[in-house]
Amino acid sequence: PADVVEFSTVKATSLAVGKSITLKAKASRDDREKPVSTGVEYSIVEGEEYATIDAEKGKLVALEEGYVTVRATAVVGTEEAYADVVIKVCVPATKVTLSVKKATMSVDEEIQLEANTLPVHNTDDIFWSSSNEDVAVVDEDGNVVALSEGSAKITVKTGSGKSATCTIKVTP
Repeated sequence: PADVVEFSTVKATSLAVGKSITLKAKASRDDREKPVSTGVEYSIVEGEEYATIDAEKGKLVALEEGYVTVRATAVVGTEEAYADVVIKVCVPATKVTLSVKKATMSVDEEIQLEANTLPVHNTDDIFWSSSNEDVAVVDEDGNVVALSEGSAKITVKTGSGKSATCTIKVTP
């Protein structure tokens, strides 16, 4: 029996009301010694009022704004053979831009990047990341701190998959 279930890459953590996505997960053995031929079944363990799911195909249909926890469970597996993913049903951002596209900073300098999303009334989440955290780091509010000489790309990404980037060059 399977003892591990993993979701394939989930391209978005947000889904627009009225839209659908198909989630993919696979079951396996933790030791990976023997292949597993069992499938997975999908269910909503929290937020059933916000979406529906096809138990066999993993197609999630968003009904109204809220958070949905989807569980993929191995058809033949141990009690631990499941994985959860949380999807936010929202009014998605259709575009995101940054207040700054390029910046040159000195070590220990800080700047604030501002993410602008459209439509204005969207309820999407945004996430920040740095391509090189040895050079520059960014917090959840877009505050960038230059740490050492070099280059880094600061990316803001919406839960629905839209993104924008600022290139940071740090000088001594």
